[in-house]
Amino acid sequence: MRPMTDQILEKLKGVARALSPRPQLEAAKKSDVASNPAATVVPEETFEPPQTPPQLRPEHVAGARLCADRYELIKSLKVPEHPAVAELGVAFGEFSRFLIEQLHPKLFHAYDIFPFHDFPVIWGRSTAEVFKGLTHRQFYEKQFGAEIASGQMEVFDGDGATNLAERPDGFYDVIYIDGDHRYAWVLRDAKAAAAKLKPGGFLIFNDYILYDHIARTPYGIVPVVNDLCVNHGWKITHFALQQHMFCDVAIRRHE
Repeated sequence: MRPMTDQILEKLKGVARALSPRPQLEAAKKSDVASNPAATVVPEETFEPPQTPPQLRPEHVAGARLCADRYELIKSLKVPEHPAVAELGVAFGEFSRFLIEQLHPKLFHAYDIFPFHDFPVIWGRSTAEVFKGLTHRQFYEKQFGAEIASGQMEVFDGDGATNLAERPDGFYDVIYIDGDHRYAWVLRDAKAAAAKLKPGGFLIFNDYILYDHIARTPYGIVPVVNDLCVNHGWKITHFALQQHMFCDVAIRRHE
């Protein structure tokens, strides 16, 4: 195969960046928090990620399970029957549906700022065609009408860490974090979530990668997770691969 010219390669990269909503979504999240007086705003410049994330040691990954993808990771979790589950950043709801069908939670809390209707295209999907006149939140809640009506699901609209702080400590068995990927906001979500997790519960982070090579933006998940393990007594229990290396990692506080 003939090698790509630089011009063609740059065009393809431009298309990839255009299809990625992450910079736009993170800008929307930042704007949403800034416009909410009740939200805890963290000055990003005061929370710069370390240039080199803490180095994990063998004891931080001892016994960890390698999974082919995040779906296998969820299936392999050892959690109580009918756990309490939270998802921070629910997107279109497909993974929420998988979590509910796989874990059979007695309670599922969905946290998001629900901004997708403000963007014409998300991950290559036309939001006008997907939402059909609904807002992002309306679209999400329509999919889970039965779960909401039964009390199994509750939806929280707004800054995830702020809303999560209103739940009792030690409340959840599993918290899946896929919110704002900037370091300061990952750190906020992680701190809020850790306090709300039951002993032996799992924190699961999406996109355990230092740099988004599609959107060309740094992510803060790796330094936050590694710091929790190296300096705060957590261990990695599962690591899930993804074809573009936007991997998932599950951690648990070492008792």
